[in-house]
Amino acid sequence: PTSNIWWMGTLYGAYLFFMMIEFVMLQKEQHRTATMFGLAGLLTGVVAHSNLGAVFGLLNAREFWHGPYMPIYFITSAAMSGCVAIIFFTYLAYRANGWEFSDDIKKSLSAVAKMGALMMAIILFFTSWKMITGVTGNPPGKYEAIQALLSGPYAVNFWIGEVALGMIIPFVLILAVRGNNMRVLFIASVAGMIGIFFMRYDLVIVGQLVPHYHGMGMVDYPSLFTYSPTFHEWVITLGGFAFCGFLFLAGERLFRGHLTEDH
Repeated sequence: PTSNIWWMGTLYGAYLFFMMIEFVMLQKEQHRTATMFGLAGLLTGVVAHSNLGAVFGLLNAREFWHGPYMPIYFITSAAMSGCVAIIFFTYLAYRANGWEFSDDIKKSLSAVAKMGALMMAIILFFTSWKMITGVTGNPPGKYEAIQALLSGPYAVNFWIGEVALGMIIPFVLILAVRGNNMRVLFIASVAGMIGIFFMRYDLVIVGQLVPHYHGMGMVDYPSLFTYSPTFHEWVITLGGFAFCGFLFLAGERLFRGHLTEDH
């Protein structure tokens, strides 16, 4: 119980359990019970995401990860990813079934988009200060990792993947249409989901690039480790995306998940 990894499995297990019960209650149209389990799932999810951030933030040996910033970052990025995922999958469901968006659905998605834009602004704020504190004073271990993102081998991932696709482009698109154009919101959600992938990829990889012996002047040892995904890792990743897509389409056909009104 003193391990964050142990708590991660326990909390995410409880999170999934509450979501499953909520889904069953919604199918049975027991909305009051579904609301109770949904609230329990929400609270458990917040704790689970913050604990996941603590898995990284409590690692003193990795300066790029270490600090109280990580649990807050994980909660905020989870809220952002949830907003863009709702827009993305709802749009796909309506287009796949040939349905038209009602005014109520448009209002709901508009509210979700505005919430997502707020989360993007907060993440951009956090990211800016993380970069500033990472280069000010050249903190050992952290400075090298930050430079790998800003101007090193992961600069394209950071500036195009994280900043442009993950924050700037969807934020500007949502504000430009004030959350009212469904097609533009879908484009923003696609950009946001790609950006979130790069956020997580860079977070995990760059945090492990700096060797523990950095700064010791050791001969014939790299100042930064290198990494590139193998063929098997690509296959597993693409297979995971395909499996999620299959489950989504199967769920639409079996449970009619988005059929909440006449179309």
